[in-house]
Amino acid sequence: VIFNKSLSLIFLLYIKSFLYVSVPLLLFFFLCSLVSLRNFIKYRKTLNSELPKNVADYKPKFALYFSAPRGSEFHIAMWIKYIEKLNGKFIIILREAFNYESISAMTRSPVIVCKTMSTLDQCIPESLTTIFYVNNGSKNTHMVRFNHLTHVQLLHGDSDKAPSFNPVTAMYDKILVAGQLGVDRYKKNGVFIPLDKFEIVGRPQLEKIKQISNQKKGPITTVLYAPTWLGYNADSAYSSILKSEAIVRGLLERDNTRVVIKLHPYLYKNKETNIIADNLREILERENEKGILNHIFIDKLDVNIDLYDCFNMCDALISDVSSVVSDFLFSEKPICVTDMKNEKDNMSVTFPISTVSYVLDSNMSNLANVIDELTIHDTKRVERTNFKEYVLGNFPNESYSDVFTNTANKIINKSQV
Repeated sequence: VIFNKSLSLIFLLYIKSFLYVSVPLLLFFFLCSLVSLRNFIKYRKTLNSELPKNVADYKPKFALYFSAPRGSEFHIAMWIKYIEKLNGKFIIILREAFNYESISAMTRSPVIVCKTMSTLDQCIPESLTTIFYVNNGSKNTHMVRFNHLTHVQLLHGDSDKAPSFNPVTAMYDKILVAGQLGVDRYKKNGVFIPLDKFEIVGRPQLEKIKQISNQKKGPITTVLYAPTWLGYNADSAYSSILKSEAIVRGLLERDNTRVVIKLHPYLYKNKETNIIADNLREILERENEKGILNHIFIDKLDVNIDLYDCFNMCDALISDVSSVVSDFLFSEKPICVTDMKNEKDNMSVTFPISTVSYVLDSNMSNLANVIDELTIHDTKRVERTNFKEYVLGNFPNESYSDVFTNTANKIINKSQV
């Protein structure tokens, strides 16, 4: 009994001492949190009140407007180099704060976040004349309503996908496309936009791509597999990622065929396709253990190798209906396009670029024949070279990217008048 009473007394003393120490500490931390919260709110109010003045004082001539889901920063990354070549100061306007750090790291120009329409309204200075867009984000309408500005749509790739003939694109004052196909695609799909809205400027990013030479290839053929993402709906469900293991294994079965894999960034946002990505990486790693060829899986975190670097290290491409195919056309190298929607005979009508590509059936039944064309025969080389002008414009290689710069500068200068 004495022992039990002693334990109880010790326990009570322990609780009392704990309360004497912990309660004041908890109260202290609570008060500190309130002070921090008050200071943060005060800072945000000060920041928001100063932002319009800072923008006005900077006097930007044009802006790059961006609203998109997480992981979409590549839309900006592909254009920022060429936006920075334009005449005059500019700002980047973000509608979501989660993109701020990654995008502000791409440029020395000011990047601002306008989460609300009221903040956006206050950050349109008198000096601003032109707004460039890189997608058809739903919040773009918040900016397009300023009808005293010139609104220019660039998009983030040219392809036969539905987004490349989206009727929403008609709301912009100017639509910059890579080639005549970019104009014809809208009308062909029942979207009628005045022709004077279009400007053919090529794809300036392609200046980095090396074109095929007439020199004899070495004994090794390198094939790039670059599938697109699954899409938000049936209209954009072109991806072959669910059949990717069969494609990669088919390539690896060929002697002297090296495989490079680069996946669309959005494929890493999906649990199922993330697992497939890991499987593809493991397949190449096991093959590399044989010590015959060095197959490469381009990791999503590898910022040192972009898509165009992959183009230059490869002799042929397997991809889906996407801008990857259109861009690769610039190299004049052989292309395979997958038919994941079972278009079959309608493929050439629905997706014109397939006429100069080797089409892989969704059931993979002709995979062997397609690989033969990519690595040996290439019977569509002449057709592909001629078709390139229709897709990507007819401009000299040495000044290819200048076409965009000159056209964009003219639009900006005209907007000032």
